[in-house]
Amino acid sequence: MAIFDFIFCVVCWICVSLFSTGNCSDPEILCKTSKYVDNCGNTGLLWNCSGLNLSSIPRHFPTTKFTTLVMDLSWNSFSDISKDTFGHVPIWLSHRVTAIHLQNNKLQSLQNGSFAQFKNICVLDLPNCGLRKSLIPTEAFVGLGHLRYLFIHGNKFDIDGYPDVAISYLSALQNLSVDVFYRFQFDEPFQKLKQLGNIQFHPTHSSFYLTNSTFTGLSESPIVYLNMNFNFKVFCNISEEIFCSFPFLKGVAVDFGGFCDLIPVLRSLKCLQNKTLEYLNLQSNTRKSFVVDIVFDKWNSEYLFNICMQTLDLSGNRISNFLVDPFKSMLAQCIKTLYIGENHLSHIDLGVILHILVVYPKLQTLLIENNGRGKEGAKQKRVYPATGFFPFADSTSNYELRVSNHLKVIDYSENFIHTIKIPIFKINLIALGLEELYVPHTNWPCEHLKPLQTPKLRIINMSGNDCSKISPSFFEFSTNLSTMIASNANLPLDGQSDHQSLFRNLTNLQNLDLSVNQLVSLPNFLFKDQHKSMSSLNLDNNFLIKIPLVVKHLQSLTKLFIRHNKIESFGPSDIDVLLRQGNVSLFLEGNPLSCSCSKLASLTWMKNNRKRFGDWQNIKCLENNKFLSKFVQDKTFRTFELNCQSKEWLIYTSLTLALTVIAIVLAALVKRYRVHIDYVILKFRNRWRGIMQYEPKENYQFDVFLSFSDEDYAWVVNILYNELTKQGIHVSFPDKDFVPGISKADELLRCIDDSRKVVFVITEEFLACGWESYVVQMTVTHAFNTHREGSLIILIKNNIALERMPKDLKYVWWAVQTVNLSDFQNNPDDLWHHVCTMIRSS
Repeated sequence: MAIFDFIFCVVCWICVSLFSTGNCSDPEILCKTSKYVDNCGNTGLLWNCSGLNLSSIPRHFPTTKFTTLVMDLSWNSFSDISKDTFGHVPIWLSHRVTAIHLQNNKLQSLQNGSFAQFKNICVLDLPNCGLRKSLIPTEAFVGLGHLRYLFIHGNKFDIDGYPDVAISYLSALQNLSVDVFYRFQFDEPFQKLKQLGNIQFHPTHSSFYLTNSTFTGLSESPIVYLNMNFNFKVFCNISEEIFCSFPFLKGVAVDFGGFCDLIPVLRSLKCLQNKTLEYLNLQSNTRKSFVVDIVFDKWNSEYLFNICMQTLDLSGNRISNFLVDPFKSMLAQCIKTLYIGENHLSHIDLGVILHILVVYPKLQTLLIENNGRGKEGAKQKRVYPATGFFPFADSTSNYELRVSNHLKVIDYSENFIHTIKIPIFKINLIALGLEELYVPHTNWPCEHLKPLQTPKLRIINMSGNDCSKISPSFFEFSTNLSTMIASNANLPLDGQSDHQSLFRNLTNLQNLDLSVNQLVSLPNFLFKDQHKSMSSLNLDNNFLIKIPLVVKHLQSLTKLFIRHNKIESFGPSDIDVLLRQGNVSLFLEGNPLSCSCSKLASLTWMKNNRKRFGDWQNIKCLENNKFLSKFVQDKTFRTFELNCQSKEWLIYTSLTLALTVIAIVLAALVKRYRVHIDYVILKFRNRWRGIMQYEPKENYQFDVFLSFSDEDYAWVVNILYNELTKQGIHVSFPDKDFVPGISKADELLRCIDDSRKVVFVITEEFLACGWESYVVQMTVTHAFNTHREGSLIILIKNNIALERMPKDLKYVWWAVQTVNLSDFQNNPDDLWHHVCTMIRSS
């Protein structure tokens, strides 16, 4: 099979080579057919034989059924066009041909009647064929009574002029595309073209003059729309009467820039005076050398102001000033669209501005953008307006600017509004017909404006202005607003309650741009009235760390732009907000998105919901600057998950072990220092109750407090207590003086504080019962805390050795007084006398 395929390819190549010399028997292999609509609107078939190096017409014509046929023979090798060139084309087929394209063939001659058999041809395309007037006989186009489009630009008519006589036979010609060159001229034969309504000029490399006779031959042609884009081609001594040859004009576009500025253009409009035009486009007529700004004065504007036109475009002409007011001119009475943007306007009398805004009877669109915001304007701080005063300001320093009800669009973008030093506190802008207002980067005086009286306003752009002191009810009456652009407007949306109503009543607001406003959060009820209308919300380039909760109330939201913020991951609240927005596309590029194990849940959710992100391919990870779309690929992400799980298990195990060890240590410390902890808690509790700390006393309620074990109760009560009381000692001990219902620790400290001394009765039972450890520790701790170390007396019974004493007593043995009962077995009276003496000692 491979051998047969190779042989077939070789045969095809040979056929193509033969066809290029006219010897192939099947040209339809190369000529393609497709459906096509020609310039005249005829629907039929395009027979495309372009670029096949043909020198004759293929003899096998399309067999597909068609009503009209367009023959494309461009970019071939035809040299002579005559009747014989199309001689083998059947009559039935030639009558269906509506267009012939022969551009970019190197033609040596064009014979009389070359296209005569194509009775219904509408389009003849002959550009870039090397034609000259001498190569086109006078009857070359005879018989083309239906030809409406003739394209002959890109030829060599600059040598000996246009083939005007040959073209004059085209009585139905409506559209002509020709070159303009040095000394070009439309002579008298062109006056026969009574249907010519559109002419397209193609400037060549040469420059030329525009004289009174340049367009004389077109004076009988009903040319309605004229585009003279002659940039860098026209010498500036332009005739003031060049448009006298166009009596039927309705629209004119003129660009004579390069050598000329706007003034010669304005002076060339003489013959358009008192005419009615749909538009006059005088855009970008600037000189490239010897540059000067244009000042409108009475002389250079006298013709322009006497033309009634609907649209005037004066943009990009370096206009710096208007010294005349066209208020009462024909221009002012007719104008609907005025475009004077991208100039150098610096001073316009305020009366001119007020006339334009208020009293022009038909003005609907006013475009004055980009005056003085370019590099030059930024350096020179061009201002507009900078002169004039607001008339009719009332006694309360308020001014009412009532714009014409016809004015629908005002574009004042990229201008510097000069601070006019007049006593105006508030401006009330009333524009009942205004639909679009563009004032970005104009230091728009938000704080000096009352709520806009613009009930039909649909679009407003107020970006790049300081609106930090805007009224909370600024848009209250603009209920038809659908698009608001407030990027970098310093809006006070920081959660203050008085600005939660900024968008109140805007139930039609669909698109809102709040980018670059240093937003950290948004008030929860900010979009209360937009829950059904808002479809696009732009929060780019702010300081948001999560999706604002207010978003979840926007039921119709389809696009949420939150790029270049501070979002690291999506928490449960963010996911909840987004899940409530079923069809929203989130744009997240430029956020410091974390791809660490701690954000695994967020990354997993993003991976499973990647279709929610409108810029998924542009989102990057913070840690490695890699694209998230590659990071969450199945194999890579699975490895990442396993590593995170291993790390999480290690962290969990380590934390559990650490917490267990800490718990054991704490338990041991609590057991070891339980008394000290209880004492500290007791002191804090007493302080909380307002009980003052212990202070040394001169008189005590008791002389001694007795501490003993329950097993020694009978001996203490029957012997010790009786002997001490006989000596006049006031004794306190638990059973007698502890108040029921209060903790023993509280009562223990109270009785110690109310007693001069504390006596511990140390017996075998005391050492064995365990209570003595708590009592001894508490007593010792309290004694040292209150600087009463010398108040402790140890009464030793049963001749107990020092080594067996409680360790808390042994630590303070140096500060206690001891009495061993075994030392007084033979003299019991001396014992009690000795004990009482210790108790009474200071």
